[in-house]
Amino acid sequence: MFLKTLVVGPIQTNCYIVSCEKTQEGVIIDPGGDADRILQAVRDAGLKVRYVLNTHCHFDHMAANAEVVAATGASLAIHPAERPILESRGGAAWFGVRIPPSPPPDIELADGQILEVGTLRLKVLHTPGHSPGSVTFYIQEAGVAFDGDVLFAMGVGRT
Repeated sequence: MFLKTLVVGPIQTNCYIVSCEKTQEGVIIDPGGDADRILQAVRDAGLKVRYVLNTHCHFDHMAANAEVVAATGASLAIHPAERPILESRGGAAWFGVRIPPSPPPDIELADGQILEVGTLRLKVLHTPGHSPGSVTFYIQEAGVAFDGDVLFAMGVGRT
């Protein structure tokens, strides 16, 4: 498994590029801004992005959805409870931040769903609390979980 972490956007959010080293298929998790940097990292790694995944739809986790989806042709996936947040641009206006509207999701995620990317299997875990549709993407074989803001270092996600 290939994993690259980029710190992006106005609130310095972790964005993850995860791929199968065998097939070069990958996902982008939480593209919270700086689309040019994200896309350059994808090009540098020679990846074909299959999915753009939002752990939740606050603006700092989805600000670059539009640019990244348009550039890669990837399918956008969110939990259905996040749709109103996505459509309101993730509350960006409350913070005085302007972001482009996200495209609508291509895939509605459900608890227990498996997304296959090459030989990787990302299990969707519905983990509401930080937001109604927060999800965690778990790759059992690698022992890795991508949880957005459900957990923070030394604490739990703010609600």
